[in-house]
Amino acid sequence: MILVAGALIAGFVLAQFVKFNEKQKTVMDRIGEQSLLLLLLSMGLSLGSNPDLLAALPSLGMQSFLLAVGILVGSVGLTWLGVRGRRSGRD
Repeated sequence: MILVAGALIAGFVLAQFVKFNEKQKTVMDRIGEQSLLLLLLSMGLSLGSNPDLLAALPSLGMQSFLLAVGILVGSVGLTWLGVRGRRSGRD
């Protein structure tokens, strides 16, 4: 988890110092989207092929649902704050 957070923070810091033109930003967006889709696919394959997890899924119930919703809300919220902060810094 620390490695993931470190990579995310390093990306934010690097983006502050390196200025990309519009074509580079478009390419970075496409790479990011494709990487995210590949990550989600690999996670789905990993979780779907785990029989222990599939057997325990019904017993996890509301706890797993709330955890997933919390992660989604947290991700969207932090992204919104980051975008909002960058936009207010430009004005």
